[in-house]
Amino acid sequence: MRTDGLTKAFRGLVALRDHSIELHEGEIVGVIGPNGSGKSTLFNLVTGFSQPNSGSIEMKGRSIIGLRTSQIVAMGIARTFQGSRLFGSLSVAQNVLTAAQLRHPVGFADTVLRGRRYRQRVDATRGIGFARP
Repeated sequence: MRTDGLTKAFRGLVALRDHSIELHEGEIVGVIGPNGSGKSTLFNLVTGFSQPNSGSIEMKGRSIIGLRTSQIVAMGIARTFQGSRLFGSLSVAQNVLTAAQLRHPVGFADTVLRGRRYRQRVDATRGIGFARP
């Protein structure tokens, strides 16, 4: 994912100015800064919740500006909000697997391929230190 010259203003107040970053698959990156520094604005722009005043946002060489949030999620970009809630009756791994369903909705083909996809999701949870559900 890459942003270049990303700017967002709200009624004249610039929340994010000329932001550029390039992220590569597999990287883990933290975004830190004081209140009001543009962190949430950046995430809102990248995930399609808001549109920039100027600049570009690309995922795998394709502009994602103007795409629906669901299209952006399907490309592998998603976010959670600070007030997110987990399903208390599910394990951590099961919560992660449930969220993964948003990216790969269950249909007939998914049902047929369910075992393989389930194993891929379980393997993904192992990669971040979660035990098998």
